[in-house]
Amino acid sequence: MLIAFVSRSLEGFALSIIAFILITLNFLPVQAEPVPISQMVEQEAMDVVSAKEMSEALPSITLKEVAPPSAVQQFREELVGYHPKLNFIGPSKKEVLDQENIELVFDLINWPLSNDKDFGIGPHVVVQVDECKPLRISEQKNGRIIAPLKSLTPGSHRVIVYAAYPWGEAVKEPGASMQLRLHKYKELIGTQPDLGSIWLSPISPELLSYEVPLLIDSIIWNAPIQGLKEGDDQWRLKVTVNGNSFLMDNQEAIWVDGFSSREKNFVQFELLNAFSEAIDPVFNNRILVLNSESLNNKVWTQASLDQEQISSLLGLSQVANSLESSQEMNQMNNIYISEKQE
Repeated sequence: MLIAFVSRSLEGFALSIIAFILITLNFLPVQAEPVPISQMVEQEAMDVVSAKEMSEALPSITLKEVAPPSAVQQFREELVGYHPKLNFIGPSKKEVLDQENIELVFDLINWPLSNDKDFGIGPHVVVQVDECKPLRISEQKNGRIIAPLKSLTPGSHRVIVYAAYPWGEAVKEPGASMQLRLHKYKELIGTQPDLGSIWLSPISPELLSYEVPLLIDSIIWNAPIQGLKEGDDQWRLKVTVNGNSFLMDNQEAIWVDGFSSREKNFVQFELLNAFSEAIDPVFNNRILVLNSESLNNKVWTQASLDQEQISSLLGLSQVANSLESSQEMNQMNNIYISEKQE
């Protein structure tokens, strides 16, 4: 009897060891402890709240392309005779910069610059480093565009420069835009797209408002020309506004209507190939977060512009005031010289 009992005990112990090994190796299922219904309901409620929050953040809307605001079309016609040309002066494109304060210098011809105290910024030049906030320049110093770069981090950076309309749209003409690379202290190979590769720069509107259509614009550097014949498409741009997407196959800016968020708006740009596959998404999948505000004080949101507004946006009133001040100064100098001679 004792032998039989010991034998059965050994069999039971051996079976327990075998079962433990099989469970450890995932050959046998382990019965999970039952989850209380209260926890399941609580988790379900959390999921519902998350979905609700997502729905509020990305409302379901219907986007449609619309004509630009009337004042935008009117002012664009005033600029038909202008063809901006940018030329990079310094520092050297191949130079590794070792100073803290860096200034980029450009020549600009055939493009007016203005920033009127009453009507806001007019035609200008945009300088943007990586994904930093665009620097909008509306005046020349000694006949040149000076772009101070503050707090530039060590390493390699991509810089884009382009002539822009008052509402932020980039001028799409040869010579009106350029890209370059800057290296502070040391060049970091592979951290920026090659100068000859295709890559994407979303263009930020000067401001965003729920009161007017939304400007959708971008520059695709080194984009192959397409649309000349059927089947020559090599790229397309997928744009998603607050969760609603559409495709573009050219670089012309468009205006869309249908978004109604008065808070944050999300605009995503994705560069795809002809098979809708991502092209180097590290540099070609970008998102802009835009805050809506009232643009009632922006003249280009109006139905039309009068001649005074056009002159102010073109900077002609500034030139006139400058000439008038110069003439007054000359008159004062002449009076002073006459009085001194007497």
